[in-house]
Amino acid sequence: MVDPPKRPATGWGLGKKADQELKSWRRQVPLFQREYDQAEARQKAAEEEHTAARTPETDYKALKAQSDTATAYRKLKQATFNVADSEAKIAEREAHDAKQADNTLRTPTSKSIADAAAEKAIELRNAATGLREETKEAKERADIAALAVPKMPESMVEAAKIEAAEKMKQKVDKNGKTNSKTNGKENGSKNGNTNDNKNPPKVKVPPKVEEKVEPEPVTKPEEKHDPSAVEEPPKDKEEVKPEPVKPVANPEEKGDPPKVEAPPSDKEEVKPETVKKPEETEDPPEVKKAAWDLVVIPKENLIKESPHLTFMRMVPGMSDGDYWASEGFTYLRFLMDFYLGHKQGWNPLYRDRLEFLSNRKKIRKICEELSCSAEDYVTFFELDKTTREQRVPSNYAPAWYMALAAIRKDAELGKEFYKTVWKVTFGRDPLLSVGQKHLLKLFPPGAELVEDWEKYQDIDWFEEEPKSDISWYDFIKVQWDTIENLERNYGKGLHDNDPDFDAADGDQC
Repeated sequence: MVDPPKRPATGWGLGKKADQELKSWRRQVPLFQREYDQAEARQKAAEEEHTAARTPETDYKALKAQSDTATAYRKLKQATFNVADSEAKIAEREAHDAKQADNTLRTPTSKSIADAAAEKAIELRNAATGLREETKEAKERADIAALAVPKMPESMVEAAKIEAAEKMKQKVDKNGKTNSKTNGKENGSKNGNTNDNKNPPKVKVPPKVEEKVEPEPVTKPEEKHDPSAVEEPPKDKEEVKPEPVKPVANPEEKGDPPKVEAPPSDKEEVKPETVKKPEETEDPPEVKKAAWDLVVIPKENLIKESPHLTFMRMVPGMSDGDYWASEGFTYLRFLMDFYLGHKQGWNPLYRDRLEFLSNRKKIRKICEELSCSAEDYVTFFELDKTTREQRVPSNYAPAWYMALAAIRKDAELGKEFYKTVWKVTFGRDPLLSVGQKHLLKLFPPGAELVEDWEKYQDIDWFEEEPKSDISWYDFIKVQWDTIENLERNYGKGLHDNDPDFDAADGDQC
């Protein structure tokens, strides 16, 4: 009886490509690990600087460092998943080849090899599936952290430009050094070693090119034909110039010249027509022009609302209809103001809401981005109400309820305006954000995690069998407790800490 063939080291029928891919991914994992460790160290330093002095610059640095750390962690998880996925694919290929070998050999040894390969493939595939879920969570965290990064303060813009210019200069210097090194090696090999067969053709090539580029063969034919060739072209040029003038002067005597002149005259007439056509195509959209030339509605004609906007805490026992009737419009106002800050750069410390929305350039950008008319612009940004200048009373709101508010209001209106705003702002459908558990921050625009985030990140209350004993009411309570704590901390930073001014001396002149 013939013994079964031994398994080769690379697996049954496994090619070199899979091994090379696996090796490349394994080499990248320590690089991403080092990048993640460096980002974590930078984040720690930025947070310490932020706690020591709370300024817009330190706030931006801390949030940017958090975003960089989350991005580095996502890359690390992606690389580890790629390694696990490649290993699982190799194991599955080996199991498949072992199964085919067992089908042909039908021996106990081949069967044991096939079973062991199948078990190994299943084990590695389960590990890769777990890493896939971790990679998805890391990507979501990175997206949330990226949303939390505000716009760079103006005081840091110039420094960032200088730093970028220095980095580019360093790259150029490095490239110059490498080029000089390579040129030095080539020159040394040319001067010192004459045994190389690659150098002679390099030396012979330039003289050949120079001989081809020599001006002598070019000038000689010109000198031979100078009297004839030089006299004829100027005559042709002189004849070409007066030709269009002569037939224009005598259009009635000769019938042929006007026929020749017709195409150039037609071309001249077509040019202004082509210039006028795009102007005429830009004129018809009267909606855009009306929106750009929007006239601010006087206060006497505004729709009277309650003196101040409200933002009531969500109580677990309160019905959804009552809460929507009382606070639904505040959530929609929060969404529109978040869009203004995140996408249009509105800063309420520098620009009033009405002043910002009355700017013609901003009106044009917003109407083009959201594809809205002048009536929609006034209605959805609530410029026809007495509360048009007010800010939302809360700086934080739950993302999941804002997504539900956008979906619900579009269903009532029969259009997808708020869905468009959500897609433009967050780059995804609001239906995909219903399960989000973080809070949106209005100013500076970003996101915040609820307290004890780790307890709630894996829970999905839409499933039939929840993964934890934590109830939906507990999560609602934690969300609003987090909002109140954040509002308290945010309010502390708004007070004037200048020791020269005392509250008792505020009214004295």
